[in-house]
Amino acid sequence: MPLSIIPRPQPIWIEPEPIPEDFDWRQLHPQRLIASLLYRRGIRTAEEAAAVLDCSDPNNLDYHRLPNIEAALDRAEQAIAANERIGIFGDYDADGITSATLLTRALRSAMPDGVITPFVPDRTDGYGVSERGLRLLAERGCTLLIAVDTGTNDARVIALAQQLGMDVIVLDHHEVGAHPAQCIIVNPKLAPATSYPELVGVGVTWLFAMGLLDRGHDIARLDNGDVSAMLDLVAIGTVADVGTLRGANRALVAHGLERLHRSERPGTKALARFSEKPLAQVTPEDISFRLGPRLNATGRVASPDKALKMMLAEDDDTADRYGVFVEQCNANRKAQTDQIMNEVALKILATPEWEQLPIIALYGDHWSTGLVGPIASKITERLGVPAILMQHQDGVLTGSGRSVPGVNLLEIISAAESLLTRYGGHAGAGGVTLPVENYHAFVDTITAAASQPGLGLPLPPTIQLHAMLDERAFQVSIMEILEELAPFGHGNDFPTFGVKGATLRYVNTVGRDGAHLKLTLGSPGRELTAIMWGAGNRSRELVGASRIDVCGKLSVNVFQGQRSLQMFMDDFRVSQ
Repeated sequence: MPLSIIPRPQPIWIEPEPIPEDFDWRQLHPQRLIASLLYRRGIRTAEEAAAVLDCSDPNNLDYHRLPNIEAALDRAEQAIAANERIGIFGDYDADGITSATLLTRALRSAMPDGVITPFVPDRTDGYGVSERGLRLLAERGCTLLIAVDTGTNDARVIALAQQLGMDVIVLDHHEVGAHPAQCIIVNPKLAPATSYPELVGVGVTWLFAMGLLDRGHDIARLDNGDVSAMLDLVAIGTVADVGTLRGANRALVAHGLERLHRSERPGTKALARFSEKPLAQVTPEDISFRLGPRLNATGRVASPDKALKMMLAEDDDTADRYGVFVEQCNANRKAQTDQIMNEVALKILATPEWEQLPIIALYGDHWSTGLVGPIASKITERLGVPAILMQHQDGVLTGSGRSVPGVNLLEIISAAESLLTRYGGHAGAGGVTLPVENYHAFVDTITAAASQPGLGLPLPPTIQLHAMLDERAFQVSIMEILEELAPFGHGNDFPTFGVKGATLRYVNTVGRDGAHLKLTLGSPGRELTAIMWGAGNRSRELVGASRIDVCGKLSVNVFQGQRSLQMFMDDFRVSQ
């Protein structure tokens, strides 16, 4: 990886909180390991544990809890009864694409052919509902616009849609600004205490579809009457959009994964096929790092309409045809990402005293605005400081930033407000636009803002351990125990385990030029294979060592039908 050329400080291991001796852990779970993990997530009662572990049928979710849902369903029913033309406007990311796919399929099932027009914008249209998209849908004769995964704060363009003769329903999950659009907005963030605030766009869209079903509309005709067949889309969109896997999302993703594993949807099958992952084995991690990025890639480097067409395809050949384009976009995304990361790394290393900088702000002439945000995230993870990366085009810098925990990036950016043409965001992420001639003043201003003593930047890297293991736990059966907590993902992260004093049996370097480190720990019958990517050069640290401490995430390796326990290490050190 290009960023590996930047030296990284030795991380600090934070050991798990001990469970008090007088605490009855069995009230949380009969398995001590599960109980300890729940305790360290702040769970203290049996009721709280049951709520966290609940994966009940998502059909039991109450769509009535969503704000303004009845008004939205009333207007949709009016359109269905009159066979009105309906435009569905989705965001250009994986959540928006799956939301648009789900609602398009549901309404096409309930209405005559030709009256539903889905649309996803290019990134060049800008964020949110675009004027170009509205005018296109108006030209198609649409009298109802349903915006999915976007629209809450697009007051100006929503007003334009109404001027063009369209009523507007917004199905969204983004934070509500000071001046929301004046239309029917179904968004759990309007009433987070009583709705499902964890939902992403596709989850809100699913509940809206369930409301139509409850009112007697055949939204699953195209899926042979099987309403739950749409849950594969909900799982993909929720995980890809980094939805918190608690509450309603936990149920939606757990059951969505089951449906995904046996999905007959040509688009879903094509997405898994191009991701080189058997459909029946797809995990939330695969969605995060394989399926989701492919859907997102079209919006980052090209036009996302091909991804939408792939997901809406009625047969495998059509899905594969669009899938080829999606895969080309993903390959392009990866190539551009590697190039940008290499340039970023070289620029950082060329900066005097870069190790002491409280914030990184760089630009390049060919850095795609669709890619700089995710790359900024990698910089923050590696260096422990906020990072802002920008594209230079025609004398203007446009880019995105990401922050580290406890540091409000929007406040830092706001300090340079007078130098910016546009800016926005929140504590963890932000976007900026400024004239290139303001760059040095911008860097000086945000560096001063990020240098406040209370922020303590750069933050030393840390690894939070969730539980400690010994060699007796080196068995595949531990993974079966951990399945009680699945599905894993944001808000329900797979635990990071620490092992102290493990017997070191073998040290190997693997991969091209021995780039990666592979260790064998434990004893025959209780063996752990530990792998650390990009750490082949650290093998010299283990010369003469007999016992080591390791930390990382466990998984099961399957080779020639044999299952074995492995760990992807975050770090290791020779035992003291």
